[in-house]
Amino acid sequence: MKWLLLLILLTATTVSAENYFTAVVGGTSVHIEDGYDDFDGTFKKFNNSHNLLGIEYRNIDYGVTVLRFENSYFDTSYMLTGSKYYQPIDNVEVIVSTGIVSGYTNRPACIVALNSMCAIVAVGIQLDTPIFKPRLTWYGTAFVLTLTLEF
Repeated sequence: MKWLLLLILLTATTVSAENYFTAVVGGTSVHIEDGYDDFDGTFKKFNNSHNLLGIEYRNIDYGVTVLRFENSYFDTSYMLTGSKYYQPIDNVEVIVSTGIVSGYTNRPACIVALNSMCAIVAVGIQLDTPIFKPRLTWYGTAFVLTLTLEF
C-alpha cells in the first residue's frame, strides 16, 4: 500500500510539473480594414478594445483555451480553441490554433458556420518573458494583442 501511495504521489508531481494554467487578458486589436457595414447598411468602425479574459490549460506542446471577450462587432463572444505550440528559437513560441467562437453569426468574419458558432483558425507568436508573456494573434482581418500569465 505504501508503494502504491508513493507511486501516485510521484505521478501527480510529474503531471503537475508538465501541465499548467495561464490566465489570458487584454485584447487590443488592429484591423486590416477600417470598419464594416452593419445590418442596417451603416458603416461602423471596428471595436479595437475587447476586454478579453480567459484561461488556458497547457503543456510545452499543446493548449486548450476558453475565452470571453467583446468582439470586433461589439457583441459578447465565447471562444474554445485547441493550440499547437512550436519553439523555433529561444523565448519565442509560434502558435497554431483552431476551434469555435460565438458572436459572429451572419458576419463576414464567419467563414464556416456551425449553427450559432463559427469555426476559426488563428496563428500567433508569443514571447516567453519571466512574468507576462505578450502574444500577438492573427484572426482573419484582426491582429489581437493579449498577455498571458502562468500560474
